[in-house]
Amino acid sequence: MLPPVGVCLDCPAELGSESAVFEPAQQSDVVSSHSSPFCSPESATALSGDQVLGLGPTLPLTSVNQALQPPPSWSHPCHPAVVNSTVIFYITMDDEPLGRVSFKLFADNVPKTVENFHALSTGEKVFGYKDSGFHRIIPGFMCQGGDFTCHNGTGGKSIYEEKFNDENFILKHSSPGILSMANTGPNTIRSQFFTCTAKTEWLDGKHVVFGMVKKGMNIVEAMEHFESRNGKTSKKITIADCGQI
Repeated sequence: MLPPVGVCLDCPAELGSESAVFEPAQQSDVVSSHSSPFCSPESATALSGDQVLGLGPTLPLTSVNQALQPPPSWSHPCHPAVVNSTVIFYITMDDEPLGRVSFKLFADNVPKTVENFHALSTGEKVFGYKDSGFHRIIPGFMCQGGDFTCHNGTGGKSIYEEKFNDENFILKHSSPGILSMANTGPNTIRSQFFTCTAKTEWLDGKHVVFGMVKKGMNIVEAMEHFESRNGKTSKKITIADCGQI
């Protein structure tokens, strides 16, 4: 299900301008010829155990892992504790527990983006996602949060500086549960993110995918019930606590 006209992901309020008009791109315009049918071997393991299912053709995990192995001299830019780590959000609705959502982060593909999200989730930089909310929810599309400075979709900041550049667009918006960064245009990443509740391939090449829901997709889907017609939430949806597991 595509977002309604009037919904835009590239707008001054980071996916939050109500006056902007959304024009979906054609799939051929945004999917590269060498894009992978899966996100990462880690997401495949979480989804299916022994095989990659649901994100494209069924492939043995051994073949997937061999294809994505870095060269012997390669050194990961992230701290070892961050590499392909899992973070968890404890979600509340009007201060009542709603449930837990965990995310697998793909530092092998986008280490700088993952480092930012990981640090904001653990609070190691003093500021971060704890006690911030999801300010925009559109059923059949996405749930957006991460504005811990203004709490309305116009704020947020990264751990590096106010904004940083798009790292790459290797990973695709290939299924529900994809975790991606919001922005106000090219190279304007701060702290706002969104979790897809549908396949949103028209966002490929515009937003940096860096993770995927590992557990708790039912909680993300439950959050969709608290939307309103303009995307603002009808209930207060909050990240009451968060961290690494």
